Amino acid sequence: MNFWQSEIVFVTWRSVLGLFAIWLFTNCVLVNRLQTLGAFSTLETTKLFEYAQIKYHTDPGSLRLDQSYTRWALNVEPSDAYNYLRAGLGFADGRGLNIKAITFEDPDSHNYIPYYYQAPGTPVAIGTFIKLFGTNSVLPHFVFVSAVHFFTALLTCFLASFYLAGEVYIFGAGVLSLLCLPVIDSNLGAGCFWSEPLAAPFVLIALISVTAFWKNNARSYSTACVTALIFGASLAVSSYFRDIYTSFVQFSLVILLLAGCFERYRLKQIFVFATISMIVLSMIQQPWKKRNNWYFKEYSMSASTYCGAGLWALTWDSSRAIIPSLSGGIGLGSYLAPEKSAEVLMKLSQNRKEGGAYAFKCLMEAVCRRPWDAIKHQLRFYDVLWFGQDACPYIYLWCVVSSASFLMFLCYSRFKFEPGLWLFPLFLLSLSPIIPYEHRYTHPFFLFVTPITAMYVLKRFFEARVKVKVRESASPL
Repeated sequence: MNFWQSEIVFVTWRSVLGLFAIWLFTNCVLVNRLQTLGAFSTLETTKLFEYAQIKYHTDPGSLRLDQSYTRWALNVEPSDAYNYLRAGLGFADGRGLNIKAITFEDPDSHNYIPYYYQAPGTPVAIGTFIKLFGTNSVLPHFVFVSAVHFFTALLTCFLASFYLAGEVYIFGAGVLSLLCLPVIDSNLGAGCFWSEPLAAPFVLIALISVTAFWKNNARSYSTACVTALIFGASLAVSSYFRDIYTSFVQFSLVILLLAGCFERYRLKQIFVFATISMIVLSMIQQPWKKRNNWYFKEYSMSASTYCGAGLWALTWDSSRAIIPSLSGGIGLGSYLAPEKSAEVLMKLSQNRKEGGAYAFKCLMEAVCRRPWDAIKHQLRFYDVLWFGQDACPYIYLWCVVSSASFLMFLCYSRFKFEPGLWLFPLFLLSLSPIIPYEHRYTHPFFLFVTPITAMYVLKRFFEARVKVKVRESASPL
């Protein structure tokens, strides 16, 4: 199949209009929930907001789409949206990427804190909308995030067309993407100020490019170069919203290189693809990394890259543990090796990069000594571990269906190689007993894995039934 002259069937205008109608109806429901329940309309973060009410005396239930960005920021502490919003307010004030140090006592503060902990894309997007539409209503940003979600569903249709024949199945993949429960629950509630919804379309563009490269059977170096440019650039941009997706680049390239060992006739193409992808990724990430190195002496996309503190300190608490008291949660490292905690935390405070590496080394040693205790601890302290929260059965069911359809897809396709994009969510899942993990990290992949694999399985099921009926009608009485 030639990348430039493929016969891939994209979604028709009739299907686009159908998806648009579903999107419009869904948004009416979501807007009604937000206007009725406020930030509590997001099931995934309900417990976190309940804790915020107890600990910080905030009132997320009072938040509506016609409220100001400042009010949202003050009332969603301690979620990620708290920092994104304050940094967005600082950007809108013309102070670059600096957090506006607002408080309930001083909501109009003109003090600013250098911003680094998270990647810069989301604050820039928030700040841009504040500049364009003012600070009095978050509705424009909500509409923007919702439109991005619709665009992501269209991209899912395009990606589905590589694997599915038939407009009805491609359209079905778009519908499942549009109605992905874990995503619309978090991204179109309070999570509209998180980074995941803005990163998702860039991740999907990257998935389309690496799939187009892999599906191209001809020995075309031009295809390898073009798809590599798109792949590296898309994931570089997505890392400006969520730096974890840099790991996805590395993971995919390792899988591709391993595949090249089995399909040697493509090894040169794969090497060209991997090399160009990494060069493009590094070039686009370079300015932000250099900025961080200049101001903070840390050459990374964000401080959260060094997650050693999260493995030992009182962070990554479960919502069940933190509601009574913040000290109810404890890092995995502190739980498995308390005798090491003081030393590890001291090294982390001295140098985050070196301390983070030392913390991870100590954690691995502790996990190897007490593997079963590590798994039990993670299962106890993370409501979001594995498939989802107990408090959200619909989200849990979606994640189970996603995993089941993925495994069935592998069986139906006889475990033929697919790029790392199929395996990365399971890779994160397999690491969750060791590293801090939240299932929202894999939201962009749920937008792809579940819709396409579920439609693929459904298509095979109907085709099998048709074959059975044909055989029955052809057999003699």
